[in-house]
Amino acid sequence: MLAQSRVVGFFVILCLSAVIGVVRGLILGTRFSLGFIVAQSLFIFSTAAASWYLYQSKKAGWYLSVLVVLNWFLKLASARVGWNFFASLVSVGMIIVLLWLFLPKVKAHFDLKA
Repeated sequence: MLAQSRVVGFFVILCLSAVIGVVRGLILGTRFSLGFIVAQSLFIFSTAAASWYLYQSKKAGWYLSVLVVLNWFLKLASARVGWNFFASLVSVGMIIVLLWLFLPKVKAHFDLKA
């Protein structure tokens, strides 16, 4: 499935950009709060797990992908993410992923009931 590989790629890019942001902050000596560290770690691990299970076409990938999208919008709603071009771009991508996940063909591919 071509769209599936694109979603996996999108999640991998998000995961890598989050890791780079944390590493860059550590190198520059930025002091992170415990809440930020926990939230960023959860985002990185859930995004990586979602992309891995989507790549393997397992049902868990579908559920984890929904959680990643909801996590992103929860971060936006709680103002944990600054609103900029990157956040806008990721938000559009997340909406596209969410719409893709609920297509009947995709749900059938992951053996989900209608």
